[in-house]
Amino acid sequence: MKLFLLFAWMLISGIANGQRAAPQRTLTAGRSHMLLQFAKNATQALLEKLAAGGITVPGYIADLDGRQVPCIAVTAIVALSPDVDAKDGREIADNSGLSALDNPGLLADRLLVRGNRKQLQALAGWDEVYYILPASKELTDGIPVPACAGTLTSQGPAEQALPAVKVWDAPGLDVATVDHLKPKGTVAPQESYASSSTPASPNPPAPGPASATASPLLLAVITPPSFTTVSSLSISGTASGGSGTVEVSWTSSNGASGVAQGASNWVIPSIPMRTGSNIITITAKDSLMDQLTSGVTVSYQPASPAPSPTPAPNPPSGPDTTPPSLTILTPATSNYSTSEDSLVVNGTATDNVEVASVTWATSNGNSGTATGTSNWSTPAIPLYIGSTTIVITASDAAGNTTWRSLTVTRE
Repeated sequence: MKLFLLFAWMLISGIANGQRAAPQRTLTAGRSHMLLQFAKNATQALLEKLAAGGITVPGYIADLDGRQVPCIAVTAIVALSPDVDAKDGREIADNSGLSALDNPGLLADRLLVRGNRKQLQALAGWDEVYYILPASKELTDGIPVPACAGTLTSQGPAEQALPAVKVWDAPGLDVATVDHLKPKGTVAPQESYASSSTPASPNPPAPGPASATASPLLLAVITPPSFTTVSSLSISGTASGGSGTVEVSWTSSNGASGVAQGASNWVIPSIPMRTGSNIITITAKDSLMDQLTSGVTVSYQPASPAPSPTPAPNPPSGPDTTPPSLTILTPATSNYSTSEDSLVVNGTATDNVEVASVTWATSNGNSGTATGTSNWSTPAIPLYIGSTTIVITASDAAGNTTWRSLTVTRE
């Protein structure tokens, strides 16, 4: 048997005059869910005594003095008991003649269904169904809405509350309307899931006038280049919305971390780079500890030192038949793997007279000319998922050529 605890007077939902109500429909024979109400918060000793009797407690519901919310609508959110599989919930909704709708913002134990009042009343008769409440227009239209796991009370997280009543076996009191807890102890209909981690009072006050809802926390990062030869990197962006003061911080896969300068328009002036791939995570956090993160990856390869100048070679006495000499410096291997969508190739070229040009071409059909000749660098060469062959060719004025190739695998 599974019980939900209400911290008020002792009562078992569905019992009247010492007789148990007719059993609900269920997919799992021998299991039932009930509500228990206590005169005060349940002690650990009491919970251990329940456990010794084979009773588990999958969740808590708080007491509430305040307005109630109708829980039947054409489109509704169905909360399943925390120990019920979502597949069973969909089967129950289908058996009740309801259509299940999809929305990526729903919690794992929630269903979004559409049907008439009679079908929803039939759904409420299943033991696996925790409660039913009206869905917001955003959820109904399939717009993603952030979900929250509930407000923190003295007995742990609580997503909903019931009216504080002395008995439920009086006429008309065999059904209770569920309200949803919001931050700071206020109560409002479940128009949509609201993201917050502010603890709520275990005895929430009666709701006052509606207050303005804080705008959602937003974080934007100006994407830096995916490759650099500089040993430190600057990143900037913006942060807006949220509650109270917003702080922007950063961490790097090389172990470095810090706090950005500014908030609405923030900047991280210097992030140390390590040779290879550097994963940088930017986090914006407001006063209620709501947070957003964004990550960027930057590959760092130290720039090669400039070679010592060499005297100009003497021009050949006859026709020039000597091809240029060509070296690829980065990547340092002819078989290179990366997760980036582009790659910059650098190197050097020499000739007995003069290198006229350095060009590149790929097996994907892209091609172009590198910048420089004796010390050359390609632009960002596009990479597709899988293997790409890049061919670098150095040419002199006489038409002599030399080529080098490398194979790049994009994971």
